[in-house]
Amino acid sequence: MGSFARGAIAFAVAAWCGAVGFGVHAIYAYSTTPGARGDAEARWPAASALPRDPGAATLVMFVHPDCPCTSASVAELLEITRATTARLQVVFVVAPGASGGGDWTPPAELARSPRVLDLDAREARLFGAQTSGHVVLYDAAGRLRFAGGITGSRGHTGDNIGRQAVLGALADASNAASAAASHDVFGCALEDEP
Repeated sequence: MGSFARGAIAFAVAAWCGAVGFGVHAIYAYSTTPGARGDAEARWPAASALPRDPGAATLVMFVHPDCPCTSASVAELLEITRATTARLQVVFVVAPGASGGGDWTPPAELARSPRVLDLDAREARLFGAQTSGHVVLYDAAGRLRFAGGITGSRGHTGDNIGRQAVLGALADASNAASAAASHDVFGCALEDEP
């Protein structure tokens, strides 16, 4: 094999390695870049039409039915409901998405949870939700205890800061002095781009 052939092979291998490295970096950057997040009210918004049980903590999850990351957020929510002994009401607020959002259903374990279609994004704005998977947790007294995401990155399940913060807030619900925790939200925008 001549030096030209060896040089061409070396160049091809280097180009291939560079392309693979670029691809891996792009995927990693996408999966770890959080979505937009607004500020949630420190007290349950009086203007909200969402159901709230005053005798329980209320966790609201905002979902986009077409976001592939939603299933990971819901899986983390299931882990939270299985791990806590606190009285907890779960409410799903569904963005319309391309399908209209009406067909989205939670898993069987959470099928009795209220599901509200947020056609005009009114509830999302009240709670500062801009990204699918955004969660707000208010204690029984209506104080914000957590706002943000409960996955560690886009579409990935597993123990993470958000899940632990929600579980900690549920375990410490009686401590009115505790500050609300937060974590980045990983998912798609709730409102579709025009």
